Amino acid sequence: MRDPWAILAALRQHRTAARAAQALGIDLATLYRQLGRMEAEVGGRLFTRQRQGWQITAAGRRLQAAAVDLGQAMIEARALVRAERDSAGGLLRVAVSESLAEGLLAPAMADFHLQFPQLQLDLMISNDLSNLAAMEADCAIRAESGPPLTLSGQLVGRIEHAAYATEALWPHTAPARSPAALRQLPWLAYRRSTEAFTAARWMRRHGLDDRAVAGFDQLGPMATAAGQGLGVAVLPVHLARRTDGLRLVLRPPRALSVDVWLLCQQSLRRTSRMNAFFGFFSALFREQQPRFLLTALTARSRRPSNP
Repeated sequence: MRDPWAILAALRQHRTAARAAQALGIDLATLYRQLGRMEAEVGGRLFTRQRQGWQITAAGRRLQAAAVDLGQAMIEARALVRAERDSAGGLLRVAVSESLAEGLLAPAMADFHLQFPQLQLDLMISNDLSNLAAMEADCAIRAESGPPLTLSGQLVGRIEHAAYATEALWPHTAPARSPAALRQLPWLAYRRSTEAFTAARWMRRHGLDDRAVAGFDQLGPMATAAGQGLGVAVLPVHLARRTDGLRLVLRPPRALSVDVWLLCQQSLRRTSRMNAFFGFFSALFREQQPRFLLTALTARSRRPSNP
């Protein structure tokens, strides 16, 4: 259906139905039908036919004035929305996994607030993208193979996972050479919201789920249980490093390296708020990247020191 307000304006300007229909790009039947609907809703004539052309009635003028006011209100509302989006202030809802919230985002929030005091971060701890896809969140920090086509993303680094256990479970000084060497040990499995994790797929591929003595849908409790000797756990190296009682039992396979992405709705990517978020946390992750890697730290430790 053609915009009824445009029909009012065209009839008032062109004074004949034929010229108004031509200007609107519709046929006469459509114009008469839509004008009839408006007059039926109003309960009276909006135009009268006179020798010099169509004349708008008092009711028509009142209706058109209301339409102009509504159109101006819409323009002003859109401007306010754009200004709010383009402002570096306000609320920014961030979906982030538990591990990255504790290991990266939360420790840096004080510095972020000092740099952007008008921007309030609201953390939504979750291990999936549903809250971002449903627009419950504005942006996200995720360990993913790549961003969905519907989202805008920036690759900022990667996280390595490795297998960890207590000394009681693995008394050897050197890590195992393959997952098969750890096949007889008890393992901790990923459950529910963590099913899509790269580590969960790797465990299933090597048949280690069959050795599970417990399942977890959050990494923090899994790391704590592993540190208490319950079983072997595949954990992000930055989380295992700060968990007491754990030692490396299998170095990070290439398959357990995942990319870290900053994600947001495409319509928000060029706003000032999102530029602040992307700029701050991409620089932060690049600076702290070695904390999330084991191979880089190992290679660094093997370099000879300068004499």
